[in-house]
Amino acid sequence: METPADKYTLKIERTSPDAAPMQWVADCISEFAKMLGHKADVHLQGIRDNCIALDALVDPKGAPGVRHNIANYRADRRRAYDRFDDLLRKQGTYAVLYDQDERVRLEIPGAKIPYEKPMSVRQSTTIKGDLEWIGGGGLDEPSIAHFIAGDGTSYKCRLPRDKAKEVSGQLYETFVVTGDAHWIRDKNGHWSVQDYISVKEIERLEDQSLDGTLMALRGTMGDWAEAEDIEDLIARIRKDA
Repeated sequence: METPADKYTLKIERTSPDAAPMQWVADCISEFAKMLGHKADVHLQGIRDNCIALDALVDPKGAPGVRHNIANYRADRRRAYDRFDDLLRKQGTYAVLYDQDERVRLEIPGAKIPYEKPMSVRQSTTIKGDLEWIGGGGLDEPSIAHFIAGDGTSYKCRLPRDKAKEVSGQLYETFVVTGDAHWIRDKNGHWSVQDYISVKEIERLEDQSLDGTLMALRGTMGDWAEAEDIEDLIARIRKDA
C-alpha cells in the first residue's frame, strides 16, 4: 500500500464494538466505504473501542475524489445518506467524521434528531419563483412548468391552457403562483411538495403590488412548518371548516 495521503475516522457514538450487533457494525462499515468511494484506494486501518471508531486510510491518487465525495455526500447521494442515518437511528447512535487533523468533516445525526412521523396534507399553496421551463400539454392536458424559488427549491406545476398562454414566452421572469398542493413531512420534520402544484392563479411579480405579494405568500406552508403539534393544527382547521 502507498503512503496514505489522508486519514479519516468515523466515530459512532453511544455504542461500542462489544455492545453493538456484529451485522450492524458490518453494515456501518459498508455504508462508510460507500460514502468514501474509490474502493481500490481506501483501506480500513482498524476499529477502536469506547465508541466505534472506524479508521480509513486513503491512497494519494484517490484522495481528491474522496474529499469530493465527503463534501457532497448529503447533497449528491441523499438516498445513501438517509440509509446510513436510519441505520444509526435504529441503534440509538449518531456518527461524526473527522480528518487526520481532527476537524469535523461530516455529521450524520441519527438518533440525535427526534423521529418525526411522516405525514401529508393537501392545501392551497402560494410560491414565488422564476419560470425555468414550460412545455407539454395537449388539447385536454395541462402544461407543465418548473419554477425555481429563491432558496433553490424546484416546484413542478400543472397549468391549464389559459394560464400557460399567459406565461409562455416569459422564461426566467419571476411569478407568484397559487394552487393546490400535496405536502409531505419526512422523518426529519422537513416539508416538501409531492408531485405537482395544480395552478389556479399566476401573476408576474412586477405586475403585483408589494401588499398583494405579501398577502399571497402568507398562504404558504408557514403555519404547518411552525406548528409544534401538526395533528392538533389539522384538528382545529377541520373544526373551523
